[in-house]
Amino acid sequence: MEEIFSISEDGKELLKCSPQAIGLIKILEGIETIKCNAFENCCDIEGVVIPSSVNKIEQNAFSGCINLKTISIPDSINVIPARCFKLCIYNHRTTKTNQKYPS
Repeated sequence: MEEIFSISEDGKELLKCSPQAIGLIKILEGIETIKCNAFENCCDIEGVVIPSSVNKIEQNAFSGCINLKTISIPDSINVIPARCFKLCIYNHRTTKTNQKYPS
């Protein structure tokens, strides 16, 4: 299977996801930061599962993921930055209590 992630040397930062990624994407346990534009224009991603090891998502991380329908955000994430889901058709966020708010 082709590697879909570019990871930092220390294994703690998800730098980029391949634009060829399709369907449900599970981020590797041990990743702590999803970098700016990491999933930018990954148009065929429909869902993302973020592990509890992630404690930071940077701006525009999922910008342009036009088919993104679901995302699992763990309690370890306290802030969802500006434009994190810019240009996503499914453009809302769900809080930890499953209340929906416009992004």
